[in-house]
Order: sequence, then C-alpha cells, then structure tokens
Amino acid sequence: MDLRDITITDSEFRQLSTFIKSNYGINLKEKKRTLVIARLYNILKDNNFQSFSEYFDYVRSDKTGEALSTLINKITTNHTFFMREPEHFDYLRNTVLPYLKKMCKTGISGYGAPDVQQGRSPTQ
Repeated sequence: MDLRDITITDSEFRQLSTFIKSNYGINLKEKKRTLVIARLYNILKDNNFQSFSEYFDYVRSDKTGEALSTLINKITTNHTFFMREPEHFDYLRNTVLPYLKKMCKTGISGYGAPDVQQGRSPTQ
C-alpha cells in the first residue's frame, strides 16, 4: 500500500470531520482532506485497513479509547507558540518587563486585565 493508493471518499471525510467537530470542536474543513490522509496513512497501512470507513468503524468500536486517542493525536497539531522561541523571551525581557517596571515606578497601575480585554499590548 502506498500513500497514493489511499483515498477518502466525500462521505468518509464528512463522517470523520462531523465526528471530530461534534466531539472535540475541531473543524476539519475540506482543504484539510490531504492532511488527514497523510496523517492517518500509517495507521491504515500498519493495521491493514482497506478504507477509512473500516478504520473509523474500528475507532468507534475500540472500548479502550486508545484508537480514538491515536486518531485525535494524529489529526491535531500539538504546538504551542508562546514562550517556546528565544524571541518570545526577548520580547518579555526587553519590552514587557521594562514597561511594567516603568509603570510601577511612576505609580500608574500599568498593564492589566482591562488592557488585555481591549486588545492593548505594552507597546501601545
């Protein structure tokens, strides 16, 4: 079985995306079809599933929840952006902290929840 041999029908994609949206709030739009196929390919191949329908039936019938957990982990992108890159720490050190320090020294309440709610950042 090759990745080029795997297809997901409109019905299968709709069934899978509806299930994921209803249960996990993840909206798999049509433009994600290729991504879904690519991310689930090895599962279908390794378990000799002949179709996405067969795989999806397996996921729903698995009482351990392991198949469902694997499905969710495969189709989601587990990446957090904040405070993962050196630039984030630089921004905090060079922009946010000096701003807060300045506000404390001048007696101005500074940056707080109302600022965040209004979409303001320390540089505004």
